[in-house]
Amino acid sequence: MILIDRDDQTVIVECKQGQPTVAAINQLRRYLAHLKKEKGIKSRGILVHGGSKKLHDEVIKAADVNPKIQIVQHRLAVDFARCN
Repeated sequence: MILIDRDDQTVIVECKQGQPTVAAINQLRRYLAHLKKEKGIKSRGILVHGGSKKLHDEVIKAADVNPKIQIVQHRLAVDFARCN
């Protein structure tokens, strides 16, 4: 999805259900490059994932290459309680 942050900068957010991969980071970088090439818009990327907080070293290294990709974990918790 393409969003605008509070600093009025364009942000591309890619969401993945599981652990982030180098392939997912590269996919997001392609989106950033395409937006810049087609529309002249420089943007930043955020990869949101539902995997573990501990990332593989190759994923950390891949995200650190320019343009840097921010990696954010999401977690959904559901709780059931009996009502009287």
